[in-house]
Amino acid sequence: STIMPATAVARVWGNGVSKRVLRQKTWYPGTRLWHLIDARSQVVGRLAAQISTLLSGKHKPTFVPRLDGGDHVVVINAKDVLLTGKKWDQKLYRHHTGWPGGLKEIPAKTMLQRFPERILEYAIKGMLPKNSLRKQRIRRLHVYPGPDHPHEAQIVGSHRQFPRRPIALRGGWFPLGARPEDRATG
Repeated sequence: STIMPATAVARVWGNGVSKRVLRQKTWYPGTRLWHLIDARSQVVGRLAAQISTLLSGKHKPTFVPRLDGGDHVVVINAKDVLLTGKKWDQKLYRHHTGWPGGLKEIPAKTMLQRFPERILEYAIKGMLPKNSLRKQRIRRLHVYPGPDHPHEAQIVGSHRQFPRRPIALRGGWFPLGARPEDRATG
């Protein structure tokens, strides 16, 4: 059997008598895999829901809510994600500077041009449970705007390619309303 490290904890009882108790440290026996996800032509919310499941480890049979047993996720082509409806024009990302009147609003279209990876990061962070494990889980998320990433050595042999199913939308599969006929041919 595996011996887990124990820590001694001093407990004080009501009558002033102290007693030393051994408490087990939390330990996770699983291994962390690396998943490569291509975000091209994927809807942000649906993709974020699947990625948050991988980060929290709910896809594993050894899932325990109080332990952090999720995997690493590398997302490429984050600049080619889709938003449905009129969200490119209407969705706002808000933050406050801390100064009076310091509420800043950035439209989704501007966010895609300046920081394309943050659109996915904010969506995934919002779908993770709001507890003390959230920061650890979000550290294992690696989002890159283009197809290049520095994690090729970790991914080789330890991942399963995330299934890419294109989702048919009313407006098409092209970000920001760009149609194939709008592109220069030749």
